[in-house]
Amino acid sequence: MRFTKYFGATVCYGYLYDVDWINGQLSKSTNPKRPGQESEWFERGWTLQELLAPRHMEFYDRNWTYMGTKKSLAPILESKTGIGQTYLTGTANFKTASVATKMSWMAGRTTTMVEDIAYSMPGLLNITTEIRYGEGINAFMRLQRTLIDNSTEESIFAWSTPPAGLSCYRSLGHVPKFESREWGLIAPSPDCFSRFKDIVLLPNLHVPRLSGGYKWGQQGVTFQTSAVPSAELRNIWGFPRSKVTMPLNCWRYGSDGEAHGVILELVKMGKESTFRRVQCDVLGQKKGAKPKNNRSGGAD
Repeated sequence: MRFTKYFGATVCYGYLYDVDWINGQLSKSTNPKRPGQESEWFERGWTLQELLAPRHMEFYDRNWTYMGTKKSLAPILESKTGIGQTYLTGTANFKTASVATKMSWMAGRTTTMVEDIAYSMPGLLNITTEIRYGEGINAFMRLQRTLIDNSTEESIFAWSTPPAGLSCYRSLGHVPKFESREWGLIAPSPDCFSRFKDIVLLPNLHVPRLSGGYKWGQQGVTFQTSAVPSAELRNIWGFPRSKVTMPLNCWRYGSDGEAHGVILELVKMGKESTFRRVQCDVLGQKKGAKPKNNRSGGAD
């Protein structure tokens, strides 16, 4: 895998073929097809692993003028990529970032082969996936299924419909559109995470789940809820009892400095304990939510 090669390299080089480095500043792209835009390198899907995997990286402009290292250029790189400086400098390990945060870094990027939006991410998510060119945008759905099969991290469900549409797929020549009934629990594109790079995981806060959390089954994703369902699925005041909210094991800090709970709005389907996500244009948040500490160290 490319990711492993980059990680194991003594030094990697970033060549930005379409910009000039002038007095400590990057010019706009010199590519006549990109007037007034940033370097093409900053919107490539493969850039994420090229930037995050190497432990030491040097950058050069189109004339091979030395620009600096990943660490010295961290403020500029953060402004161009949305990746926090702590991850770029190695102060924090990017592997500790939530899935939602990592997905947000991919939002808005593009690749020549549409499947590469998904195929460029396994190293960042610490999983492996089979390459199947020809499957189109289903590659990203399969990537998420693989992640669900190998993780109990719940921020993968912390997304909403993107204001700018599914721009990651613009290499198709058209942007796929989904009807309202087609939006569900699994995001169709990394663009859906564009507004949620601030989603965090807090080990000292925990929504209890049985049997390790959730799993992918024949009827979709099954959450192993607690013995007392009302502890997790709460009726929305003023709505039919078939409409409930479910908190996720991920959080966002509010302006008050508190960790606010992230919630999904669900509606019951039929008589079974099966629910469908609704209001996919909004990611719910419960102000001041303070789940009980998980003193046992994990779910049963």
